[in-house]
Amino acid sequence: MRTAVEWLRQIGAEAGIDEADLFRADLCLTEALTNSIVHGGNDAQAPETEITCEAAGNWLRCRIVDSGIPFDPVAAVPGPLPSSLAAEGGAGVRLLHRFADECAYERRAGRNALSFSIRRGGDHARRPEDWAERGPDRRAKARADDVPTEAPGDVRPWQKRAPDDRRWNGFISRVRMFRGAAYSDIEPLLADCRRQAIAAGNVWLAPGGRSPDVAVVLSGRLRVHVERADTVPIHVIDEGHCAGEMQLLDGKPASAFVVADVDTELLLIPAEVLRERLLTVPGVAANLLAILAGRIRRSDRLIAEQVRAALELERLQRELKLAKEIQVSMLPVPPLFPEQPQVECTGFMRPAREIGGDFYDAFPLDAGHLFITIGDICGKGLPSALFMVRTLTTLWNETARRRNALRIVELVNRQLCSNNDSSLFVSLFCAVFDLSSRQLTYVNAGHNPPLLALGDGPFQWLAGPSGLVAGVSPDATYRAGSVHLPPGSRLLLYTDGITEAESATGEWFGEDRLLATAESLRTGTVATLAEGLVTAVDGFAAGREQADDVTLLAFRTLA
Repeated sequence: MRTAVEWLRQIGAEAGIDEADLFRADLCLTEALTNSIVHGGNDAQAPETEITCEAAGNWLRCRIVDSGIPFDPVAAVPGPLPSSLAAEGGAGVRLLHRFADECAYERRAGRNALSFSIRRGGDHARRPEDWAERGPDRRAKARADDVPTEAPGDVRPWQKRAPDDRRWNGFISRVRMFRGAAYSDIEPLLADCRRQAIAAGNVWLAPGGRSPDVAVVLSGRLRVHVERADTVPIHVIDEGHCAGEMQLLDGKPASAFVVADVDTELLLIPAEVLRERLLTVPGVAANLLAILAGRIRRSDRLIAEQVRAALELERLQRELKLAKEIQVSMLPVPPLFPEQPQVECTGFMRPAREIGGDFYDAFPLDAGHLFITIGDICGKGLPSALFMVRTLTTLWNETARRRNALRIVELVNRQLCSNNDSSLFVSLFCAVFDLSSRQLTYVNAGHNPPLLALGDGPFQWLAGPSGLVAGVSPDATYRAGSVHLPPGSRLLLYTDGITEAESATGEWFGEDRLLATAESLRTGTVATLAEGLVTAVDGFAAGREQADDVTLLAFRTLA
C-alpha cells in the first residue's frame, strides 16, 4: 500500500499538484485498495491488481483493476460516518464519494475497474447528503420605509448592487496566491486589474521582455519554454496559478517563453498593486513565497536532472570512445601480409558513427593459404558493433580449423543464427587464396559483387554464385566460386557505404562511378587505389554527412 501511495504522490508532485489535492488522491487510493484487498476475495491464482495513474492538465486520474467479487462503490449509497473510523464496515465508500471529484466503475471480463479523478484546486462543494438545516432565516425583514415611494424605476441607494458582482470574482478561492485570504481584502484590489484573453499558441511573454503585470490563469493553461517556443515545455501553469512574478520582484527581464497552451483567460495584476497593496494582505505574501519556493525546487530538480544527464552522456561518450578503440584494434593495420612477397593488400574502414558495423580482415591460414574477408552488419551503432565482434570471433574460430571457404561460411552462418534474438545479420564475402596454384576460392553471402582485374586487364564485376546473408537461416545453402589470378591481378572488395554515398543533391555514388574510378586508379599500388577511391567518394559527397560506414579491401597478386 505504501509503495502504491508513494508512486501516486510522486506522479502528482512532478506535475505540480499541491499537497491538499495529493492528500485527497492518497486517501481515495488507500480506501479503494483497502476494499480490493480486504473484501475482494482470496483467490491466489487471480491476476495481479493493476494500478495506473496519470496527471494531465488540471486532473490527476487513477484506475484500479482487480479480479475480486463484483462491487460498485460508485453506485453504493454511502451511509453515515461511523463513530470510529476503526469500526467494522468503516467509511471507505463515503470517503471516496466525498473526496474524489469524479468516480466511475465497470465490470469487464470478470474484473472490477474503478476509476477516480482529483481536480487540481477543486473547491469540493458539499454534496446534498452533507447538507444540514441552517436554522431560522436571518435575513432582515423589509422595512416599511425601504419600500420605494418614488416613480417606477427610481431605486434608493441601498437597493443598488455592488459594481463588483461576486459571481464575477468567484475565481478568488481558486487562485493559489489568494488562498486563505478574505474576499473583503481581495475584492477592492480587483478594480485596478484587467482581464486578457490569449488564443492558443500565442506568446504572452518572451525572453528579454518585460510585463508590467503578474498574470493569473483564470481559465485555460500556459506553458513555459526555454530557448524556443516550439521546444518541449519545462513547466505548465494551470488554472489558479500565476506567471511573470519573478521578473517583477527582481526587476530582471523574462528568461523564458510563456505561451498559451489552449485558449486562455488571464487576470493581470499591475506591479504596483502587487507590491504596495496585495502583499500587505494577510497570507498573500506567504502564499507567494510558497509559490516561488515551489518554482525554485522545480528548477533545482531540473538542474539536477540536467547534471545527471550530462554526467551520463560523458560516461557514454567515454565508453563509446573505448568501444571504438577496441573495434579498431580488432581490424588489421595496413599494409596487410607485409612479409608475403607474392601479394600486396590493404584495407580501410571509417564508421559513420562513433562505432560501426563494417569490418575487413586478412591473415594467413598456413604457409600456403591466405584468407581475406569483408562484411557489413545490418544497422548502425552499438548493437551492430557487438554483432561485428561476434562475427569476427566466429570467423577466427572456424578458420583456425579449416581451409575450405564454403565450409567456413556455412558454419559461421549456423553459429550466427543461434541465440540471435535481435535478428541481426551480415553480408559476407570470404575468400581463400592458394599461393602455389594462384587459385582464389570465394563464397559470397549476400554481399556486394567485388571488382576484379585479371593481369593487366580492366576491372570487371566478379561473376559468381551469391547466397543469403549470414545470420538469417541456419539451413541456408551456399556455393563456392573459383578464379585463377595471374600476376598483376587486382581484387577490390567494398561495402555499400561507398556505392550509396550521397551528394548534396541526394544522388548516389553508384556502381558505375565506382567502376570508372577504380579503373582510373588500376595501374597504381593497392594503397593508391584505396586512397584514391576514398578521396573520390568524399569529393562526391562534398561535405554531406556520412550515412553509412565506408569500408574497402584491395588485394593484388605479384610476380
